[in-house]
Parts: sequence; C-alpha cells; structure tokens
Amino acid sequence: VLGNSGFGIVVHALCTEVGSSFTGYITGGGNTAPGADESNGNGQGSTCPDALEFLLTEEGGELDRRG
Repeated sequence: VLGNSGFGIVVHALCTEVGSSFTGYITGGGNTAPGADESNGNGQGSTCPDALEFLLTEEGGELDRRG
C-alpha cells in the first residue's frame, strides 16, 4: 500500500475515539506500507495501531482480540 494520504494499513476501531473497540483476528506478513518519511510513503504512517507492524515483516504475526 503506497502513497495514501492516511495510513497504509489501519483498523479504524483501534485508531479512532469513535468505535474504539475491535473484536477479531488479523494475521499476515510480508506487506509493504512505507511510513510518511519514506519514499512513496503513506501520509500518516505505515500502520495504525502500531500493533499491526508485524504485517510489514517477513515472519509476520497475528493480532488476536476475539475476546
């Protein structure tokens, strides 16, 4: 995800005051979403929340908030 004015990868329920709860499971890795200070970066950053940074690594990971 390149060159957005917002974040590259975002879960709005975790990054805004409105709807601040998230129940779900996210897994993945090996994605490209450069930060605001990088070439062709996303204006507000690569991920929101920072807990999703694993999506940008080769080894990947998960965010489990299924309650």
